[in-house]
Parts: sequence; structure tokens; C-alpha cells
Amino acid sequence: MGRNALGQVFHLSTHRYFTYRPTERLLASWRLLGLDLAAGTVTDGLQRLETLLRPIYEAIKQRNPRGDLHQGDETRWRIFVLLEGKEGYG
Repeated sequence: MGRNALGQVFHLSTHRYFTYRPTERLLASWRLLGLDLAAGTVTDGLQRLETLLRPIYEAIKQRNPRGDLHQGDETRWRIFVLLEGKEGYG
């Protein structure tokens, strides 16, 4: 797989997760733009990216427990509670 194809696979993987579009739909839209990329190329590229990104993932897993913030949503917004003077739950 050439360098440009790997770049396209990286773009596809990030775009896919930002837009929640299925891979086949993204590939179909790229075909309309003149880029005919086989699904197997995408799968191979994603496997290569996983190998490259694995050390970063492992480092994040080791570092996160030592941090002050743990991405827990502690800002509850109580909507479904009965309050004096409040009409309904809206």
C-alpha cells in the first residue's frame, strides 16, 4: 500500500468516526469524486494504523488513572424531579 493510500485510509477512519457514516458509504462517495479505493485496502490500512497507534493508546491507558480528571460527567441536570412551584418536567 502506497503512502497516499495509507493517508486516505487515515482520513477515512477519522472522517468515519466523526460523521458516523459506514465505510462503504464513504467509499461510494469517494468513487463519485474519482477515487476508487477497495474495501480490502481500507481494512489493511486500518490494521496498519492500529499497529502504529497501539503504543499511544497504551500510554494513555497507563497515564489516565494518575490524572485529576476522569471524564466523569458530574454535572447532573435534574430534569425529572418534582420541585415546589415547578410545573411539569420541562
